[in-house]
Formats: sequence, structure tokens, C-alpha cells
Amino acid sequence: MRARCEALLRASAEAAGCRVVCCEVWPAEATVHVEAPPGLSPAELVRRLREGAGGPLAAEVEAVRQVGGAFARRHVVTTAPVAETACGEG
Repeated sequence: MRARCEALLRASAEAAGCRVVCCEVWPAEATVHVEAPPGLSPAELVRRLREGAGGPLAAEVEAVRQVGGAFARRHVVTTAPVAETACGEG
């Protein structure tokens, strides 16, 4: 499911016109670093990522359906790299 979630997040970001720099998925979180077009707001990008990955995951995985969705409501969006992540390193 981890690889499928990553593929869906990448596809959703690219469909929104973003270039995916790095995408990593863990059991409790996902990190997606993108270069987005200037007219795309962070809130809109998050909405597209959540819908583009969450809907198909819920349709494909019974456990996701049972808990009510693939993503919690909380998220963090920054316009600069986040030093705490190893996304894209090595």
C-alpha cells in the first residue's frame, strides 16, 4: 500500500502541474516536496493531493475504508525545505 500511495500522490501532484522533487510515505505520514506553479495555492495543492490519493486508496483497500479515509485532517505546508526530513537525501 505504501508504494501505491506514493504513486497516487506523485500522479496527483503532476496532474496539478507540479514537479515532484521527492515523495516518501510512512505509516503515519507522507512527505511530498514539489515545485508548484505560482497560481496554485498551497491549500488547493493539498486538496488535490488528498483527493487524488485518498479516494482511490479508499476504493482499493478495505482497511482504509473502515477507518474513514487515508489522511487525517492535519497537514503542514511550507514554502521552503523542511530541515527535519531526509526526503531527497542520499
